[in-house]
Amino acid sequence: MTRKTIVNSGVQFVTVVAQNYLAYALVLGDSVLQYHTDAAFSIFLVDDVDHRWKDLIESRGFMAIYPEQISLSDYRKFVFQYNVTEACTGVKPFVMQTLLERGADSVIYLDPDTLCFRSFDEVMAALERCSILLTPHISTKD
Repeated sequence: MTRKTIVNSGVQFVTVVAQNYLAYALVLGDSVLQYHTDAAFSIFLVDDVDHRWKDLIESRGFMAIYPEQISLSDYRKFVFQYNVTEACTGVKPFVMQTLLERGADSVIYLDPDTLCFRSFDEVMAALERCSILLTPHISTKD
């Protein structure tokens, strides 16, 4: 199966990780593209300065995105003020903006420690009507 690795248009799924969570991101990407074969999946690595994992990511049919590719003027200064979890959270809007600027019609961010068990058909339908969707981590009251 050939997977998209270049953003042109269509749906772009993305996650943001540090190297210690890369295995999670790879499993997530496989699970997403099992249900969305026409989509693309990208992984933004906050701390892979040598691009050590680029070949592995791309051999899986995913796109590796690195700090120098996003629209954040002083990345090192930005992430230095945070711990790794906060840095991963802080760069999300810049990563999503970059994918939209590269031509993605829609960007769906997923946390790396999730797994896809079915298609995102409801999300796709809602994205045709709305420009942004936010989903809570908690959706029921105890």
